[in-house]
Amino acid sequence: MANQTPWEATLEDMRSIAADLEEDGWETLSIAAGDTAPVSPDAGPDDRFGLVHVVQGDDADRLEEILETASITESESYLAVVSGTEYTVTVVSDPESRVAVLLTGAFEYQQARPCFDAAARRGVIYSHVQRLDGTRVAVFEHDDPELFEPSET
Repeated sequence: MANQTPWEATLEDMRSIAADLEEDGWETLSIAAGDTAPVSPDAGPDDRFGLVHVVQGDDADRLEEILETASITESESYLAVVSGTEYTVTVVSDPESRVAVLLTGAFEYQQARPCFDAAARRGVIYSHVQRLDGTRVAVFEHDDPELFEPSET
């Protein structure tokens, strides 16, 4: 659709990726985060860093159910920066059980610099999923510290 906002286009990308995976026999869970924030190690009460996705209770419950049996070992991201905002679709998966979780989020790219710099120093970045009350649901480790870095900014 020509009149889509960047967020609507990101959600459409997530749905398209999920449909392709499902067509190939994968079980998918697609989650649009209510809020996504890049967090650097020195910004919070603990040393966690990466992208923190806040999700609704039903999505959190479904994610917890999936993670009871799935062993997430792979990750990839699809992203675009539009007017200073980064829009991402993160796909974490368990190829053995053919399960994939797709997370969408958006955040101000320039605010992510301390987070991305920490990832470059440590050689890893994380995706945290939490409920609105702050309860952690999942943490996904990505061994590519540049996973969320656009090729051009």
